[in-house]
Amino acid sequence: KAFGCLARIFGAKETGIISSLVGKLGDVNLNVAIEATLALTKFASPDNHICVEHSKTIIEFNGVPLLMKLLSVSERAKREGLVLLCYLSMNVGYSTPLVEAQALRTLESALRPAMGQNVEFREIVSKAMNNLLLYQEGAHSYNHGFAMV
Repeated sequence: KAFGCLARIFGAKETGIISSLVGKLGDVNLNVAIEATLALTKFASPDNHICVEHSKTIIEFNGVPLLMKLLSVSERAKREGLVLLCYLSMNVGYSTPLVEAQALRTLESALRPAMGQNVEFREIVSKAMNNLLLYQEGAHSYNHGFAMV
């Protein structure tokens, strides 16, 4: 909890804290994993002026696979984890780990009636999906351009 509260003071090069928190996403104690998710969400939040750098670091330390596993553990873990997944998707754009984890499909399923009731949640999910679509389409167009040359 304390690291999350202090997320704004950590510089982009201070990756040890993020590495430790990412490791806790896979903790057997669900409460620890959820608290790590909440702390990482504060690092990746658009309110943090270096959220892009922190998001890249979370992905670099294999946060996406651990986060995706956590989403299936409980409703609370899913709710908190989806917000982090949205921020990562909005901040990083194209990322092989996000594509491989099928983040877009996961976010699409989050908009189903039960979770899609919250307007703020729907907005960040929509922004994240749009960003993933934009970068995925751009990557495909870019690759096709090389194929034609």
